[in-house]
Amino acid sequence: MRLFKFLILAVFLFSLTACLGSGSEKSSVDDDTRVMTELTAGDDGAVSYSGSGDFFGFGIVASDAGLAGRKIYIERAESQYSVNGYKAVSDLFSIRFYKDRAADEESFDAEITIPFSASAVAAEGASPGDVNICMLLDDMVIPASAVSDGTSVTASAKIPYDLFACLKDDVAISENSTIILKGYSHKDADNDNEYLTDKNGTLLPDVIRGINHVQAGENVRLGYNKEAFGENISDAEWVLSDKPSGSAASLSADGTDRLIQPDMNGIYTVTLNLTGINGKSTAESIKLVAMNYSYRASTGTAQCLDYCHTGTFSLAQLDQYGRAKLRDIVSVWGASSHASAFSVVAGETDTSCLQCHTTGFFYADRDKNGTDDHPAVSGFDDTITNWTDPADTGDTHLRGVTCEACHGPGADASLTFAESHYSDVSLNSGVCLTCHEHENISGHFFEYSDTHDKAHTLSNGTVAKNAECFRCHTGEGMMSRIFGADLTPADVDTVTGIGCAVCHDPHGESGFSSLLRLSGSFQFETADGTYTADAGKAKLCYSCHNSDTVLPAVGTIPHNSTAEMYEGIGGYDYGNDLSDKKSWHALRGLECVDCHMQTEDGLTHNMLMTHDTDARLTTCYTSTCHTGTSPEFKNGYFEVESSMQNIRGQMDELADLINEKSGLPEGSAIRASYTADTAELTNALNRAAYNYNFILGDKGYGFHNQSYTRSLLGLSLADLGSY
Repeated sequence: MRLFKFLILAVFLFSLTACLGSGSEKSSVDDDTRVMTELTAGDDGAVSYSGSGDFFGFGIVASDAGLAGRKIYIERAESQYSVNGYKAVSDLFSIRFYKDRAADEESFDAEITIPFSASAVAAEGASPGDVNICMLLDDMVIPASAVSDGTSVTASAKIPYDLFACLKDDVAISENSTIILKGYSHKDADNDNEYLTDKNGTLLPDVIRGINHVQAGENVRLGYNKEAFGENISDAEWVLSDKPSGSAASLSADGTDRLIQPDMNGIYTVTLNLTGINGKSTAESIKLVAMNYSYRASTGTAQCLDYCHTGTFSLAQLDQYGRAKLRDIVSVWGASSHASAFSVVAGETDTSCLQCHTTGFFYADRDKNGTDDHPAVSGFDDTITNWTDPADTGDTHLRGVTCEACHGPGADASLTFAESHYSDVSLNSGVCLTCHEHENISGHFFEYSDTHDKAHTLSNGTVAKNAECFRCHTGEGMMSRIFGADLTPADVDTVTGIGCAVCHDPHGESGFSSLLRLSGSFQFETADGTYTADAGKAKLCYSCHNSDTVLPAVGTIPHNSTAEMYEGIGGYDYGNDLSDKKSWHALRGLECVDCHMQTEDGLTHNMLMTHDTDARLTTCYTSTCHTGTSPEFKNGYFEVESSMQNIRGQMDELADLINEKSGLPEGSAIRASYTADTAELTNALNRAAYNYNFILGDKGYGFHNQSYTRSLLGLSLADLGSY
């Protein structure tokens, strides 16, 4: 299933033929490639199922008294590209009982048949006889010996499982770091009632920044990246292999994660020993550095703000994105909202505000005796001289969100520069969410979804390893594109998703509003030439949510055509001028965020339109928008005066016509291309199929641009209907 479910869900009904012991079935389809059906096993526990339509070629044969009368759900969805050494050459078929496997651990033997793509097999240089069936159990891949007939593969397997047709992947996978630093947000701490109490008795969420430079008394959470290891893990051993002399710090378990709380300044080394189910093993270490917050007496500032990052030195060293490492960051940061964050709480007596509007406010009273256990770290709370007037009596160099608020403290005379200085900073959202995920206050995004943070994983948690996925599905790949670098998966030690710092520049170097990395015009390459859109803030969204190819491209299935649909380009127009079919919303200057980030309560970073729909719909009821034709949300989709229902009806009509003219069973999935008896009919089928898949690839079923969608459907129906 595609990772970016950028818009709405829609549900259709379709037919499916099955032969059950004495059962029944019903089925449905959602907004992208997911297809679902429900079966009921016979009273004798027998299941004999042969799919049609979207399930053509898929089959289950099983017989077990324990299956008697049980409901079986089957879902078909796009499979991930690669899973732990096996490449998918079919869609993913998920088989579940009425109770999921976590609640009901029974499994049953079954003979499974899965249709696969012969062209995908050939593209890998393999033959149909090389195809197996892979079963997924959580993160474990279990290949099953199979027999192939050239277009499908049959094997003895287990249900309930996720299954797909697979090839052993002999391509070398780049080695990435397996240890990852994890954050624990303001909202997480609130929900779990994890607090520290400061000198004024104020409860302060015990957040974790997800960085390796911390102050004494601050927690660090460590986890491991199973996908980077490259094999399913059978054993993980964590060892605190080194720590400062006199430290009593230790590792504590939290599921598969480990927590450590440095108790004095110095370097802590944690080693992870991993063993895989096939015998692979590795040992990796991470260094955690506990230090004080810095201060340079001669300038009255934190040491980060002097010399190195002011543009004073013109060294040729570049970071991985091609930017000068010692460029001037200080001056642009100084004009940002992070630098001026203290100004809105000056004179504030509520110390909970100071946790985010200053640097180093972390009152580490771990033994709950009313005093800070580590007052010498010199954070803002350690410099307050009058706790009845805390904001105005803390040191001025720690006011605002300075470098060390996000990168961690950086002063310790006992450590060398190489030991104490930060390495490349992660793009994960952990440090941002310690402040930006609480309260319904501007700048405090109380509602956040980690959908984009997980963009580097696919449906079963596999890191996107191939170059095409890497460009949009990883923070490092996206940053590489923004700055014109040429990173590949092999160039990156730790791969992350699309975190806050990918879309937003925390230093403010871009100069765009909301600290956006990109804004302005966006260019599409089309068959008719370059099309330039005045995208504004949507340029950031367009950069990934487009097909990334020259359209129209008849004979292909566009991967993601949302941006093109919104601009009214990319469809096959049959020689007609559709240049006036730009989205109604786009013509009125509305951008992606105007709908996807607006709710009744204000800004949200949960961008799925199916979330909190009632609150979202209230933003449509404005004097300039839908005053008399207010949209509704029903049956899994947004609707305006039945227009969407009409579009879905046209799509069903076109799909039926394509299957009819191609001689395929009713309900068959629409392919990229067809071969008919004549060249003329072949071309007509491929034109119609392209427009169908172009609209499907938008994932909005026309909601992004109803006029353009109707035009494309009408032209395709008329053209194909003439043959």
